[in-house]
Amino acid sequence: MRWTRTTVAVVAVSLLALLLAACGTAAPTPTPTPKSEPGAEPLTGFEAEWAALIKAAQEEGRLIVSGSGGVSEIAPVYRIWGEKFGIRVTIARGSGGENADRMLAEQSVGRYTLDMVHSGAGTLAERLMPNNAIVRVEPLLFHPEVIDKSLWYGGKIWFRDPENAFMLIHSARVIQGSGLDDIWFNTDLVSLEELETWRGYRDVYEMFEESMIDESPSSTSGATAFFDPFRGPEYWEYIYGKDIFYTNDPRFISDSLAKGAFKIALASSTSRRELASLRNVGAPVDEYHTVRLERGWPAHESFPVLEPSGSGGSFAVAPNQPHPNATKLWVNWLLSREGMTTVQATLGEGESPPHDRVSLRDDGIPSGQTDPAFRREPGVVYNTVFMNPAAAAMTQDIIQLKLKIYERARGIVDHPDIDELKSELAERAQAIEGLR
Repeated sequence: MRWTRTTVAVVAVSLLALLLAACGTAAPTPTPTPKSEPGAEPLTGFEAEWAALIKAAQEEGRLIVSGSGGVSEIAPVYRIWGEKFGIRVTIARGSGGENADRMLAEQSVGRYTLDMVHSGAGTLAERLMPNNAIVRVEPLLFHPEVIDKSLWYGGKIWFRDPENAFMLIHSARVIQGSGLDDIWFNTDLVSLEELETWRGYRDVYEMFEESMIDESPSSTSGATAFFDPFRGPEYWEYIYGKDIFYTNDPRFISDSLAKGAFKIALASSTSRRELASLRNVGAPVDEYHTVRLERGWPAHESFPVLEPSGSGGSFAVAPNQPHPNATKLWVNWLLSREGMTTVQATLGEGESPPHDRVSLRDDGIPSGQTDPAFRREPGVVYNTVFMNPAAAAMTQDIIQLKLKIYERARGIVDHPDIDELKSELAERAQAIEGLR
């Protein structure tokens, strides 16, 4: 048999169909479609449209989702929704690249088996959008609680793509209530009296320079700092000349701090989870942020930021959905008060520590399982620069600048183009909406 490209694509589609069948769950018992009580006025307006949509979605009976790693975080919400409305949800899991390969193979032979897509922003923007493998979301939105943009933070529905149309963000992460909040310390080696004297990052480095561990300058988690007035290029020039230990291993950071090899650790979201897990089992580690809130200390060098929280906090919609009514019902329910309350209460089920997401609805959604360190505070205006795709597009250039500053500070390479690169990135940053 001669294997052509089309044959391979058809085989891939057939295998996906078998996978979806194998991953399915038993059909849930549906809740009744809303109806008027005997003698009551018939449903009209939105209520009638919503009831009709539920009925049509239940007749379809299924929703098929493609998801990479982050979909596991929102899978329990799909389960709750499926049980509520009596719709069987099937999630085909895999890496972002694998899922994109399957989607594009399907569509190349005219097959459309997916309704919803959860994937990283890079896969969506670089592979799926250019190939028309996802569609605009807003035409599906009609629930009054969803389309009223005054009910969303910043008075808008948030998207992660340049056209503000394809990759909808419903949850975000709060970072840096204080510029010192990402600092962890060994409680046996650092006293609360020492912490209370901190007024800025220089205080920390001057006290503990020879006993600090941090992520490598190549880490993408530090790119946001470029937009922070306290953590930009001048900060990197200062810290990279210090005697700090750098590593790309978050587990090494947490274990070293707990064992007392270092007194201070600067934690990203990944190493923070490792550290929090150790704290939960009694290791002698704690975070400045926790102590600051417990003792009512002010937030020093404050630069509160909202940033996208991964594929579990966003979604896209596939074209030619096989279950269009179920898709429309899911999207509108998810973004409603009920849906977002369920997300906040369900993300992080069984996790230690809890999740770090907050809803972008701005009408009092309960914090649920969100870690207190990452909850939005009333009245605080958050910088949203990293909610803008233009800022994310700068990430690799920012990392290159960090590395060059590091190499010059350590006497490895001079890099005479650093000032030119700093100016270029500063000009690009000033043009980005959301930068205060």
